[in-house]
Amino acid sequence: MHTKILSIALVLTLLVACSVSTGCGSNSTAGSDAGPDSGGNLDGGFSGGADSGSSPSDGGVDCPVLSGTVNGFATLVGDSDPSGIRVSISQIDAGSFTGADGFYSFSCVPVGQYSMQFQKSGYEDGIAVIQTYAGGNAQILDHAYYPLSPIEISRGTRLRTFQNSGFWPGAAYLLSPDAGSVLSYSADDGGALFLATLDGQQSRTVDTGSISSNFAYSPDGRWLYWINGSTLKMGSADGTDVTILMSNVSAMPTFAPDGKSLAFGNGTNVYLAPVGSTTVRDLGLRSSSCESAFLPLFAADGTLVWKAFTSSSSCLPISLHLTPSDGGPDVVLPTVGRYGLSPDRRFLAFNDGYCAGPSYGCSPVDAGIERVAKVGGSGSVVVGPGAAADFSGGAEVFSPDNSRILYATKAMSSYPLVLAQTDGGGSLQLTSDTSGCSIFGFSPDNEFALYSVPGTVTCDLIAAPVDGGTVRAIGVNINTNSLGGSCGGLCAGAWLFTGTSVIFIDGLTSFNGTGELKVVSLGTGASTYIASNVGRHVFLSADGQQVLFGSGNYPYTGLYLSSVENPAPVLVGNTGWFGALSPDGKRALLYADCPGTCTLKVLTLSTAETITLASGVSSAAWAPDGQAVAFVTDALNQVGTLRFASAAGGASTVVAGRAALLGWTSPNAFLGRRVGVPAPYSFQNGLYLFPAP
Repeated sequence: MHTKILSIALVLTLLVACSVSTGCGSNSTAGSDAGPDSGGNLDGGFSGGADSGSSPSDGGVDCPVLSGTVNGFATLVGDSDPSGIRVSISQIDAGSFTGADGFYSFSCVPVGQYSMQFQKSGYEDGIAVIQTYAGGNAQILDHAYYPLSPIEISRGTRLRTFQNSGFWPGAAYLLSPDAGSVLSYSADDGGALFLATLDGQQSRTVDTGSISSNFAYSPDGRWLYWINGSTLKMGSADGTDVTILMSNVSAMPTFAPDGKSLAFGNGTNVYLAPVGSTTVRDLGLRSSSCESAFLPLFAADGTLVWKAFTSSSSCLPISLHLTPSDGGPDVVLPTVGRYGLSPDRRFLAFNDGYCAGPSYGCSPVDAGIERVAKVGGSGSVVVGPGAAADFSGGAEVFSPDNSRILYATKAMSSYPLVLAQTDGGGSLQLTSDTSGCSIFGFSPDNEFALYSVPGTVTCDLIAAPVDGGTVRAIGVNINTNSLGGSCGGLCAGAWLFTGTSVIFIDGLTSFNGTGELKVVSLGTGASTYIASNVGRHVFLSADGQQVLFGSGNYPYTGLYLSSVENPAPVLVGNTGWFGALSPDGKRALLYADCPGTCTLKVLTLSTAETITLASGVSSAAWAPDGQAVAFVTDALNQVGTLRFASAAGGASTVVAGRAALLGWTSPNAFLGRRVGVPAPYSFQNGLYLFPAP
């Protein structure tokens, strides 16, 4: 017993002596504080210098048994001079400078785990965790071990290291709600979920296994949720206190708008749980034969809306349950088919009286009743005829002010479209059939219902005043698969609005075809021609006054800008395509002179002026404040050099080599991922934080 105590005391004495001795660990004269060219010691105590690129030596110093070295080579991305890089180990206040060949060295470093930082005139990188060994050189520690050298220093902080797992990109990440940490996954060694703080100082492997991209922060950022295989797990925001909530879960939970509860389903039942709690409420039966995935809806007050089934082997009978998150009794709406919430999540529209045929005591042509209920209120009101033999049908669409709904009913093979007041004040059948053209919605001012009906070739676009005024056909032969604003332009969805007018492509008969771009006034029906031979992607400025579009099929033969008031198009780019609008909607990114090597330009919409940022660009993204652009050049297999540039033009800054552009995450930071470096140094794949310029 006494021998063991003495041995432990001796080891501790050696470690303390090493940490304070001016000679311990020095590869140059102890305490010399040499400058960058000599690779000397910064702190005059713990660690040695870079030996000016020569092989390290111990200088005759006797290191404690439980200590090792930390040495290697460092280079700067985009800079051929690797000298003068400050290398530090923060936990022991040790630092040195690299020599002319980029070599750095620390000796007599006690066995343990540390973080490293590399800095030089705008370059900054870091390694979250290294592990030192007795008598050996340190290694990078993640959920596996990687060699420490060589290290290529980017203009950012390495949050984690992972291997390229054989498929691109092999990882996924998610920023915390407070932008203080990042949760990431890579498929290394079977898969690992990893948590790191954005200062690069703390990191943790949370879980390993089959996780893929099935993970999330709770809305308040205090909890982590993920699915490993089919098991739903939960942990605190620092990656500790991991617990299992449920097995056989097929999809990530849905969080309530207030962030206080979450819902999920397994193969048979529905469950509700408070966020951060292991208390799970079993709400009842759902049918996996009807719905392969459980897709719950939450009302604004946290009430869970879900369909229940009385039999696990059949989709019927069906009832709609409104379950309060505070534990109150369910409100049950029987025999429900289709249902949906209003945009503000305060009103529920549903079809009451769904029937599937004689075996359920009714005829397939029997119609149900369409109802609207205020969530949290008492009862519902009848707003119009429902759908016959309709289990899925067309969903209800609420007007922006929730005063009306549009919904498609189903009568045998046709789909009548009904406009109804949500207070039960009356309804109107707008058309007898929308088969194959069931796109409908409201204008932003609540004044018009827009919908499509079968036309001579594809579909015609109709505008109907909600107060019962004159109905107008405002477009013909509209390919409904190529309309809309859901992806930044006229693609799958609906249309683009500018004030009381609507913009669309007329005569677009195929998904990749072209047509006539026009603006039509909803009030008068007056049509303004903009251009012909327009492809399916069209962008509208934030103020609704400028329109961007391409001529011909993708890649377009020309990129054009037009004013809604003065529609004469102006050529702003040769063959290529449009990137994203700036956050304020006043500028746009253009990829010109494509295919092949593309030129990245910034277009000012109000003046049609362009600024060229770089050539050889494959992808780009705006900073959240719109003042800078990040882009990848010289890409090979979707990996290239990451650069930053001011949106006003000027020289770009090389930020990282061999990077994939993912997107901006906050006004002051950019999260990118290193997905490949020259073999055999795949250990430098990692997740990085890059400061915005």
